[in-house]
Order: sequence, then structure tokens, then C-alpha cells
Amino acid sequence: MEDREQSADDKSEEASDERRKQYREEGNVANPRELMAAVSLLILTLSLSFSSRALHDALQQSLRRSWAMVSRHDMGAEGVMQAVGAVASPVMPILGVLAVTLTVVPTLVGLLLTRFNWSWKKLEFNLEKLNPVTGMSRVVSYQGLAELAKSIIKLIGLTCVCYVVLKDSIAGSGLTHFEDSRTFLAGMNEEVFRLLMSIAIAGFVLGAADFFWNWYQLEQKMKMSKQDLKEESKSQEGDPHVKSQRRRMARDIVTRKTLAKVPEATFVVTNPTHFSVAIRYVKGMSAPVVVAKGQDFLALRIREIAKDHDIILVENKALARTLYKTVKVGGEVPASLYASVIEVMKYIYGVRGKDYFSRFSLDAANR
Repeated sequence: MEDREQSADDKSEEASDERRKQYREEGNVANPRELMAAVSLLILTLSLSFSSRALHDALQQSLRRSWAMVSRHDMGAEGVMQAVGAVASPVMPILGVLAVTLTVVPTLVGLLLTRFNWSWKKLEFNLEKLNPVTGMSRVVSYQGLAELAKSIIKLIGLTCVCYVVLKDSIAGSGLTHFEDSRTFLAGMNEEVFRLLMSIAIAGFVLGAADFFWNWYQLEQKMKMSKQDLKEESKSQEGDPHVKSQRRRMARDIVTRKTLAKVPEATFVVTNPTHFSVAIRYVKGMSAPVVVAKGQDFLALRIREIAKDHDIILVENKALARTLYKTVKVGGEVPASLYASVIEVMKYIYGVRGKDYFSRFSLDAANR
């Protein structure tokens, strides 16, 4: 008992969208069958009330035709079929509309309450359901006893409704002996309609209560513990070690691509240790282009590759930091930084002279 309570206490978190989706796919939704039954009875009662005159006339016509057919003795098999069709034709349209209404409307109510949930898994044949031991265990289980208690409550409630509706009629039933048949049938029709309508309304209230109780139980059943949420997140997003390895591989690919462009640079602006930005510019280009950039370890690798290819390093902390944060790799240096870049290029001319830029060509820049 304590383990059950502890398990229930552990499941304190609301169900995730994935868990709700899984339950819906398996057909585990709040069952509105009691509500659908009440709606069916309500539709039947109202339909019989509104169509009672038309149904009465149709039945009279069918009876007249049946008596006319009975008096004939020369009917063969074909004649019998025609007679049956003639007798049933006045009543069938009314009963057909009633049958369609009783089928379609409750079904739509059920689909709306379950948000058009449909699962074939509930219809799958399972031999385990035929096992008497399993069936008995379901009956004596907590769920089975709860369903039995609900059924008893519904039966008592509907019995009380029937008693309240019919008690006056039962008390005065002796007086109907003095009524003519037409008056008796009219009174009987009124009492039956009142009884069915009362049962339908009471059934609707009980069905609504049953539906919301099933919904509440399902919500409690779907609740998850913090460990459940962690495991679900882990299964959806993947193992953290695998994710870390993938991120590392992605960084390695980006790093290799970044470092491969460093030899194309004309000069590298540094912070001098935290940032390195490799810039390509030769005469004929519309604007200087950032071909590579990096921070910390990547910045160090950019500087090492630049030294290996005899690319000059220029220390300019403000320019290096601004270029790193504002310009993407492959992007042009904005016009607002032209003055700073020109100052760097003047410095390079002063240190290396014009010959330094002669080994860079526009064709290489385009490649």
C-alpha cells in the first residue's frame, strides 16, 4: 500500500505532449458512452414526440393495407413481396430518418468529446480477454469495483427519477378504468413522454458526471514523475554523450573549413590572443572580405597558419573584436570600418612595402 502511495506521489508532473499523443494513439481517452446513450434516448424521445402524429397516420395506413392484403387468397411469392413492400412503405421513411438520426448524432457527440479520436488498437482481437482468470481479476480489481459502484449509483438515481415521475400517476391509476380508450391512450402517451424525457435528462447529467470522472482519472493516470520526464527527453533528444560527440564533430568540421580559408587572407587582425580575424583584400575588390575568424584556441590556430604562409599579423584590439562580433565569415567589411582597415593596410605598406601585396591576385580572391 505504501509503495502504491509512494508511486502515486512520485507522479506529480503533468503529462507531456508526447505522452498524451501516445495515449490517444492507443485509444486511451475519456469514454463518453454513458453520455452518448443519454443523447440517443433524448433524440428518440423528442423524435417520437414530434413525429407521433405522422407515425400514427403511417401505422393506420399500413394496417389498412395489411387487412386488404390478408383478404386476398390468390397471391404468389411475388405478390407477397409486393404486399410486404406496400404495408411497410408508409412507416419505413419515418423509421429510416429516426434510425439515421440515432446513429449519426450520438456518434458525432462522441467524436467531438474525444476530439475525433479513433484507434484500431482497441478493436484488435486479444485472446487474453477471453481468459476467465484475467476477467475475474479485472472484476475484483479497483477499477472493476469502481465501475460496479458507479453502475449501482446510476441505477439508484434512475430508479428514484422513475418513482418521482410516476408516483402521482400510480396513485391515480384506478381512475383510468372510467376513461374512454382515446383519453386513456392520450394520457398514457403524455406519461410515457414525461418519463422518457426525465430519464434522458437524468441520464445526461449522470453521463456528463461519468465522462468528467473518466477524464479526471485519465489525467491522473497520465501524470509523470520527474524521472519519466527525463527519460522521455533523453529518448527524444538522444543520449547526451552522443549529442556531445555530434556537437564536437560539427565544431571540428566548422574549424577545418575556417582554417582552410586562412591561406587566402591578405592579413590577420588580432586581439592579440583572444580574437583573430583573417581579411582578404586586393585591388579590384569592392570591399575587404572576412575569410576566417576565431576565438581563443581557434584564434591561435589562425595565427599559426598565417605565420606558416607568411601572412602578416596586425594587432588592433578594437578592430579585431568588432569584426569578430559583427561580420560573418564570407561577409564584407562594413563601410563604417573602412577607415580602420585602411589604417591597418597603411601600416602593412610601411612594414612590408608594395611587394607584400604583389603575391595576392584578384583571381585568388574570387576562388
